Amino acid sequence: MLEYDPIVGVDIAPDYIRATQLERVGGEYYLRNIGMVETPHESFEGGMIVRPTAVAEALRELFRERRFETKKVVTAVRGKGVVSRIITLPSMPQERLRRLIENEVNRYIVFSEDDKVVYYHPIEEFDEHDRRKVNIMLVVARKSLCMSYCETFKRANLELTGIDFGMFGIMRELRNSMPYSLTGNTMSVISDSQSVSMNIFSGDTLKFTRTTNVGKEDLAGGNGQVDRVVGEMLLALNYYQTEHPQGDMIQKLVVSAGATGDKLVAAVRESVDEIPVETHSPFANIRLNVEDFPASVMERVDSDFAASVGLALHGQELDILPFQVDLLPSEVHHGKMIASQLKTFVRWALVALIVVFGPYVYLKESQQKALNNRIATLTAEQEELTGLMSRQAASREQQRKLNPLSAETPAAANLSPLFEEVKRVIPKTAQLTAMRVVAPNVVEFEGIAEDNPSIFYFKSSLASSEMFEEVELGPRSMTRAHGRGMVGFVIRCRHRGLM
Repeated sequence: MLEYDPIVGVDIAPDYIRATQLERVGGEYYLRNIGMVETPHESFEGGMIVRPTAVAEALRELFRERRFETKKVVTAVRGKGVVSRIITLPSMPQERLRRLIENEVNRYIVFSEDDKVVYYHPIEEFDEHDRRKVNIMLVVARKSLCMSYCETFKRANLELTGIDFGMFGIMRELRNSMPYSLTGNTMSVISDSQSVSMNIFSGDTLKFTRTTNVGKEDLAGGNGQVDRVVGEMLLALNYYQTEHPQGDMIQKLVVSAGATGDKLVAAVRESVDEIPVETHSPFANIRLNVEDFPASVMERVDSDFAASVGLALHGQELDILPFQVDLLPSEVHHGKMIASQLKTFVRWALVALIVVFGPYVYLKESQQKALNNRIATLTAEQEELTGLMSRQAASREQQRKLNPLSAETPAAANLSPLFEEVKRVIPKTAQLTAMRVVAPNVVEFEGIAEDNPSIFYFKSSLASSEMFEEVELGPRSMTRAHGRGMVGFVIRCRHRGLM
């Protein structure tokens, strides 16, 4: 199953800032968070954000209050600074098509050369008079308009991942609410804060679009603006139906007019008796938890969140859903790419540093720790050895025993070769603590060793020596010496020099 990073669709309108976060699970969408805050007064001029600091503070307040789980956002531009057209060109390879559009765009758009962001997308190819042609969806926005949004979100400490066209965001949401296998043509009449858009689409293919600059306040105030919009809609219907065969007629008309669009909905119903007219709720196909989002809340935010929901869908599947637009300026894309590459470089550089120097640092710390532990161990062993030597001295004095490792007890002349031989054959992993002459020709060695093989090696070395015979290993016992476990032993043998 595909997984998508959480992204918030943020619609900044002159009245309110609306934010929606959706999550796709399988083939369904779930509402995860939603919120709105009033847009600061006089924040827009010609669709451009002219008070970016004030709007950024409102965005921070909204994200802080609603506790959105991500700072990645998608937004939309609107107004006179954005133009959309469907143009028809001869079918050709993509590279030639791109160069032709770049040359031809000035015929359709009057923005200056340095103040525009161009987005185009091939819609469909078709044959006309034995020639292959292609319909292109062309969207052009003022770069200064788009940059005002980029600056606002930057000041709000939010990551802007894409800039959509407001009308297309709503169209995307409309399409999502319809059956995927929908056939036939549908016309949408979308009332946004600054304009009304009329679009005809079949499935995921946009066939016609027209926009009139009449905002919601104009529609609510009357003054003939509703009649103007209905007249534009009828002209669009008449044009489309005269240009297409009878089998390509409009089968349904969907109106998305927000909470204040009652007059427009009523006028549309009266003007097109022969076409079914439906009103639209942006949450009709969005699943939600009624405990988190009760009906009282959803009724208040319902229809005005169409753009925000469409933007949230854009964030979920930019490369899959229809009517996709991205007007993020190229220098912002480039800056994001450089920032992403720099972040990746820093991440891998840190990994490399850890790989190269981590073991060294760890080794140095481990060596220092081991040294400290060794010092503590040697100190304890010294103290234990001092005590052991004191006890041995007392034992020798009491039992008149001979310790071959002590220089304090004078050795008899005839025992010197025995001492030398014992020192030669005893392994480094063993230590004698006492030696007793128990009979004129019998010697008994008492000592400690790190392990049993050391004891057996000492016993075998004594048996191989020319000075000893009949070597027998006596009882062994576990003991503790030098701060660790040791094996105590007793070995008895005959000494040829004492016979």
